[in-house]
Amino acid sequence: MSTKTAHKLATLPTRANAHPPRPRIVPVLTLILALLATLVPGPPGLAIPPRLAANSDPVGSFGGAGSAAPLFWTGGGQRINNTSFESGLQPWAQIKINAAVGSSAAVSSTGFGDNKSAIITVLSGNFTPDSKVSLLNDLSGEQVGFGGALRLRATVFVSSMTGNTSADRVEVSTTLTTSHGDLRTIHYLFAAGTSHDLHIRYTDSNNNSRWDIGESVVFNAHLTGTYDASDTTLSGSVPSIGAQLNNDPKLDYVDQNSNGLWNVGEPIVYDVNNDSFYEFGEPSVYGGKSQTVTDIYIDVPAFGTTGQWIVLDTNVAADALAFSSVDYAGLNSVRSIQLVVSTKTFGIQNRDPHLKFYDSNSDMAWEPSEQVIYDANLNGVYDSGEPVLCACSAPSIGAPLSVDPKIKFVDPDNNGVWDSGETIVYDTNYNGVYDLEPMIYGPPPRGGTLLMRRLQRTTIASFDQVELYSATGNYDWVRNGSFDTGTLAGWGQNSTFTTSTAASLSPPYSAEGNVTGSAMEMAQSIDSRPRVESWTRFKASVEVRNMTGDLPADSVDLWLGLIDSRGKAVSVYYYFKTGDGSIPFNTTDTIYHKAPGFGKLTEWLSVDAGLLNETVAFNLLGYSSPYRLEVIVVEGVARATSSTTTAFFDDISVYQPWKPGSSPSQIYATKGSNSTYTYTGANIPYGSFYVDIPGAQTILNVTSPEGAPLQPGEYATQPAQGLLRITVPSSTMFKHAPLGIWRVTATSTNALSTLYVEDSTAKIMKAIFNLSAQVNLVSRTNDPLGIPQAGASVNLTLIQTSSATVVGAWSGKSEAQGWYNITGMTLPSRQGDYLLQATVQAAYVGVRIYSLILTSPRGPEPGPQFSPVLLALIGGASAVAILAILTVFRRRRRGESPTKTTLSSEYGDSSRTLTYGELVVKNLLQQCHNTIPFQTG
Repeated sequence: MSTKTAHKLATLPTRANAHPPRPRIVPVLTLILALLATLVPGPPGLAIPPRLAANSDPVGSFGGAGSAAPLFWTGGGQRINNTSFESGLQPWAQIKINAAVGSSAAVSSTGFGDNKSAIITVLSGNFTPDSKVSLLNDLSGEQVGFGGALRLRATVFVSSMTGNTSADRVEVSTTLTTSHGDLRTIHYLFAAGTSHDLHIRYTDSNNNSRWDIGESVVFNAHLTGTYDASDTTLSGSVPSIGAQLNNDPKLDYVDQNSNGLWNVGEPIVYDVNNDSFYEFGEPSVYGGKSQTVTDIYIDVPAFGTTGQWIVLDTNVAADALAFSSVDYAGLNSVRSIQLVVSTKTFGIQNRDPHLKFYDSNSDMAWEPSEQVIYDANLNGVYDSGEPVLCACSAPSIGAPLSVDPKIKFVDPDNNGVWDSGETIVYDTNYNGVYDLEPMIYGPPPRGGTLLMRRLQRTTIASFDQVELYSATGNYDWVRNGSFDTGTLAGWGQNSTFTTSTAASLSPPYSAEGNVTGSAMEMAQSIDSRPRVESWTRFKASVEVRNMTGDLPADSVDLWLGLIDSRGKAVSVYYYFKTGDGSIPFNTTDTIYHKAPGFGKLTEWLSVDAGLLNETVAFNLLGYSSPYRLEVIVVEGVARATSSTTTAFFDDISVYQPWKPGSSPSQIYATKGSNSTYTYTGANIPYGSFYVDIPGAQTILNVTSPEGAPLQPGEYATQPAQGLLRITVPSSTMFKHAPLGIWRVTATSTNALSTLYVEDSTAKIMKAIFNLSAQVNLVSRTNDPLGIPQAGASVNLTLIQTSSATVVGAWSGKSEAQGWYNITGMTLPSRQGDYLLQATVQAAYVGVRIYSLILTSPRGPEPGPQFSPVLLALIGGASAVAILAILTVFRRRRRGESPTKTTLSSEYGDSSRTLTYGELVVKNLLQQCHNTIPFQTG
């Protein structure tokens, strides 16, 4: 059958001529032949092939697990044990300071999103110090390095706070260590009290009887109600002399020393709801939290809210910038996390409004020469008969009397008022305690006697989900080891060291040590005590510029101090030069090395040592792993008085690389479309991460653990050694759950570039083949840049279209040029339409299909042996056909015009597989069409 004939099985078109169309066959004949065809069996012995599985990919597409991509991250994960107290309080250690009976830390049956929390109750004890109950989590042995990605999370529920001083507070604090031996603490405050002092007044410029932002706030020293030169302006412009000063009960202060009076430096706030607590959003009038060299205080969002959970989620490294630059450069680990609830017994000052003095020099302050009077009727003037409480004469009748808040009394009966005979003193330092200060009246009390009475306070708060995430991948445990700060910050040193630009391995700075007749030393502690692992490498570079001494003690070296699993100390030394070229012999706890290039002057010598190998010798001497690094020391010696040693130090590091892993992928490919790849990073801890995917893939999106795609600028892409690197920084990860699943989705063009079937002899690509023909199946895979994919997994599948039946399948690897071919393959012996599908899976994936038709060749075909009955039926049908044809010719001679007739389209239905008999009928009809000229005349 010709190619043209094989493609026109549906209908038989009429010939183009000048005569009207004529019928080409009798419909009855067609029907008979079709019925007979159904009785004709196919070739014997044809097996029934399997059908495609119902759950397989549709033809022309495929998906599944793809190639994994390299994944690297910095996060070390959760560093606190028992974050939600579900198993009790351990390992949190309970600490009590001056807490009265009834104070405790316990596990509560309610929590934030779970069933438990830690509840701390504090009742104030003695006046000093503050009363505290806290839970401490010691992290000194957990290798929690301080770095740019250090995330603290906690939820706190403040139930009750009856105090109103700065000592009444709820906080989560973190204590940090520095490489030069100091501690620094950040206090995250959830609630803190405030107090009121009548000396704090304001100028009511708009006469609305309340303080407004912009109005001046003044400390009215003598409570005169008008401004004078002795007053201090705390906020706003300085009022004019004599300006009226008003009291607003909402102008409160944070009583940091709990003396019941405002002192310079204590913050002043406007207590909008007048509840004696500073809440988030209330105006700050003066000052701020009492930041010191060692402590900083930070109000958390929703600070001061009671009766609901407050959530803290903060970057500790960013908060620590409030410390000095020198301290910040040396911060190297987290020592502890502490949950603190505190309060303080309030001292109601023993002041009696009747106790006044005659201010003879009008300076508004009592002096020993001035009379103290009991103003019985509180009229502010001296009246006859009112007691004079000093060894002095009485003032004149009607003399004005003034108030000095430092005039206090000892109140042994605790009734809050002065009684005759009770001692009166002048509390010079305003602390409510007698400190051998001036006596006014009565017998001197003992030092430390209280000048206030006790009022017990209570604070209650709950804590849950206290979490700390650190990132120590891509991390250097040495602080400022390249001296790029231009300082020696992070190092404890003597005056023999300075930063220098005279020589540096990594410009611009190095550390220069210069000593004559003495020793120089510079060191830093590694407070996180990192374990010595297979990856732990110590690197350092030294240039010995000058060494005039020739003694063994004249030297330049670096050494590391380590401890073993039982805390025993060992040391490893690296010498760069000595005066006589010798170094000490090894001992049971110390190993000495000559650095590569030992002894050379004016040349940078570098050490790059795996510390795990260094510990092998110690294991043989009775020490045991794991070892931890504790200290690094840089030193030099010029032994003789006249000898000099000069050296430069640079690039000192103990580096921890990125934490390695892999990102499994899911792929999907479909014919005619780009392929997609989704790479998954499961449970990546807070920090930063990157994934390297094939370089010709294009990023579609990066999604967070919450499923939201990242915005432009929240991740970066860059080429990396033929790959495409996608990096998500810690600043982006901070916005999302600290532990979760991240996904990177990419796309590429179809990697299956070539697919066809060719005649195995002629090597010609064809779409129509004879049954059982010998052919080659040809496929090729290229990446999106056109480069062949060698070693790719290729699958070829031959499918009979009408029945979706797989009739052949092959799989293998592509060769160096990307080809994967099946040669000399025999096509099926069943006629019909077929599809060849090819899929490729490697760095790039793809799918392609190729259509082909199998037909019978012209001429007699081998077939079955027919029974005599069947042959008779066929012969009879042929006779009927001949008679019908003669009838047509006879009618044409008579001039009759037969009705136009066409074949039913069912005879050309290529959507199903025809039986062998149907194919015989189709061949017969086609041959009739080609050989009988249906023309008149």
